Amino acid sequence: MGGEGRDGIAEVEALSVGEEVTDAIVSEAASTVLGALEDLVVEHDSQTAIVFTPSPTGYRGAILERRDRKTGAFSVSVQHPTPQKPVRLSHFLSYCADIAKALTHKSFLDRPQELIAENALSSTNITPALTQATRNRRRELVDQIGNFEEANKVGFRPEWPNFA
Repeated sequence: MGGEGRDGIAEVEALSVGEEVTDAIVSEAASTVLGALEDLVVEHDSQTAIVFTPSPTGYRGAILERRDRKTGAFSVSVQHPTPQKPVRLSHFLSYCADIAKALTHKSFLDRPQELIAENALSSTNITPALTQATRNRRRELVDQIGNFEEANKVGFRPEWPNFA
């Protein structure tokens, strides 16, 4: 939405005032930024939200996931080794994104088991090759997550997510 998305994002933030973003807010923001368009269709689908909070001692990321009509939340924090050698924010952002992606892959890999139990796997486009590619990517993400955690002091609340 305009200005490489910045105008639209600013408008959504102004309308939501820190509350949950809804379809109505996204539609109102779109019409404000783009003007009244007869054929404008706005779709909003939010599955994951990550809120980052910097502090003098490190960063915190609160991660909210909505999946299968359930909501889960946890937070992760990283401490700067020293004030002179802080953790780079971009590395922490990538780390949080890797966590969100790994959880998405886990959810996808759980789905074939549910479909097999329902005898409905053949009615989907989930193939063995797609499943294997997803397993491989999840393993890469878990390795990247582990590498970040080996290099930094990381904490989770309530607990470390299960990617398996």
